[in-house]
Amino acid sequence: MTMIRRMQDRRLLTLYFAGAFLVLLVAGLLAGVALKTDYQRRMDGAERDSQNLARAFEEHIYRTFRSLDQQSRFLAEYYFRYPDKDELTEALRGLLRIEDAAVQHAIIDEHGILAGSSVGTQSLGINLSDRAHFRHYLQPDATPTYVSKPLVGRASGKASIQYTRRIEDSDGEFRGVAVVSFDPLYLNSFYQSVDVGERGVISLAGTDGILRARSIDMDQTIGKDISGGELMRSYQSAPAGTYRAPSGVDGIERIVSYRKVRDFPLLVVVGLGLGDVMAGYTGYVASVGGLYGFLLVTLVLLGGVLRNFLRNRTEAERLARETVVERRERQFLSSILQTAGVLVVVAEADGTIKVANPLFARYFGAGSGARAWSRAATGEEFAALVTGLPRSFEAQVSDLGGIRRTVAWTFTAVTDDGGELRNLVGIGLDNTERRAAELMIYQSAKLVTLGEMATGLAHELNQPLNAIKLTVENVLLRSSRGTPEKTYLDDKLDKIRRNVARAASIIDHMRIFGRRAERTLGPVDPAQACEGALSITNAPLRLANIACHVICPAGMYWVRAEIGLLEQVLINLILNARDAILSRREQHPETGRADHIELSAQPLADGRMQISVTDTGGGVPEALMQRIFEPFFTTKPVGQGTGLGLSLSYGIVRDFGGELRVENIEGGACFLVELPAATPATGPAALPVPAPQAQAQAAQ
Repeated sequence: MTMIRRMQDRRLLTLYFAGAFLVLLVAGLLAGVALKTDYQRRMDGAERDSQNLARAFEEHIYRTFRSLDQQSRFLAEYYFRYPDKDELTEALRGLLRIEDAAVQHAIIDEHGILAGSSVGTQSLGINLSDRAHFRHYLQPDATPTYVSKPLVGRASGKASIQYTRRIEDSDGEFRGVAVVSFDPLYLNSFYQSVDVGERGVISLAGTDGILRARSIDMDQTIGKDISGGELMRSYQSAPAGTYRAPSGVDGIERIVSYRKVRDFPLLVVVGLGLGDVMAGYTGYVASVGGLYGFLLVTLVLLGGVLRNFLRNRTEAERLARETVVERRERQFLSSILQTAGVLVVVAEADGTIKVANPLFARYFGAGSGARAWSRAATGEEFAALVTGLPRSFEAQVSDLGGIRRTVAWTFTAVTDDGGELRNLVGIGLDNTERRAAELMIYQSAKLVTLGEMATGLAHELNQPLNAIKLTVENVLLRSSRGTPEKTYLDDKLDKIRRNVARAASIIDHMRIFGRRAERTLGPVDPAQACEGALSITNAPLRLANIACHVICPAGMYWVRAEIGLLEQVLINLILNARDAILSRREQHPETGRADHIELSAQPLADGRMQISVTDTGGGVPEALMQRIFEPFFTTKPVGQGTGLGLSLSYGIVRDFGGELRVENIEGGACFLVELPAATPATGPAALPVPAPQAQAQAAQ
């Protein structure tokens, strides 16, 4: 019997260690697959991020140089319109004021002599016939426009890139060159505002292989020839792509995505440092290795337990059973309590904490036995917290260090046989970093919107300024003929005051809209949000001959939101409506039809508020209804929009606790923003909002 038992024991041990070896082998394979998958995920994510950034920056550069191209057309026109040098200089200066990226406007005549400059008449007559951007047009096959290498202007004295255009008379004869000097620091400051990591870089290069701008080491690298590098070799194969290589400028290995800027001989380059991309991977490898070592040790220990079990079967069986159960319970509880980024709390029915993991205690200072923890961790008293279980919600709270954190809580009840609460179990996820990343995306979207609206807003500001200028000139003229009447002066001063107020209102809304959004939600007047959105979109709507009607009395309704982000949602919906109307006009031209956009607010039966944006753009095809809020989905032509506007708006409204949806109505579409209602009692004071009729007239 003993011999048989020993043989059975030996066979059992052999089977155990064979199984352990197989487990270790499978675990090793799984660990290798996990490491490889994580590595590939990081690399794929970096390629995707760099491609998305390159696509966004290509759109920014395209719009910037389209603006410079328009400026060059104006210069060519001014050359013939203002033969007088002083008048031409003033005209060039006036044009320069509305273009932040330009440092000088100039005109070179057909002999290479500077004939006009926004710098002043003192620089006229300088011989620029040796400049490449002039000699380009002496070639028989010269293109109508040209982008120069970085150089220092002889008239302006500043480093710049010259965007030039051939000037022709009515007979097509060469009459000179229109020059728009573009400041590379404009791009450098914009690129530095974008976080691409410690080793990341954003560059603008020409198809000739010369660097025009770079987010780091600008002074040392601008104008550098990189024609022999990997970028130009890749560009020869495809106008857009991604590769991994050390930089030819600073030697740092990066994952690089580049795109040819359409219509211009420029390349947008985004490089993400390999060290930044792989940050944390070493720790992940160590974690996987630690888990594998833990598994190995565990299997060895279990083998020892099994050997002891076989030596004393009855007692060892009992001990092994208890040990396995206890170990599993400890491992299970430990894995829950120690999960990174997860807060765990278990409380008694009276609110006393029974179990709290270290992360919960570190955030809120509440360990086992604590009572006053509910308000600090969730913002609610314990009596309110246990009402309506199970519950899931997101709370904005401050930890012991005063850091504002966003925690997504889920609370469930453990009851006794009679259904009475015995324990409250809470699991919380710290979403602070994710919410901060979302706010950065929202802020970037707002800055892109301001960039798109820049020309129109400049025109909006120019109108009251011109009115003030004319009023002052009239008063001076009247004063030169004698002392003006008091009523005349009062009228003119009132006119100046109204125009100053108008310009200040536009600037205030730009400042408020462009500031960084906060996560704090509170009462917001929809009328105030509509006013802010229209102050940004009035110019493009007026240029498109689209009226905008607002049916939202000030101070009547309130919603729970954040004013800057709600304005961003309305701006996206208004611009989307404008694009739909313009698209419908191109596809189905009609006469006698007055297009319009309508903004309105009304309460819903369930206690929420509804803000609607309707248009006459023909509606959304039924086949696209299910995809319209997907990221990067757009029905616009290539190069028009990124497909993120509606997706970001959907996410913002969802974070407010609301819903964004779309319906087709007769002749157009209606986007519905449904938000929780709020009371103005604890909210900030509302800004004065014009009457709906005045807003409609302003939009027209």
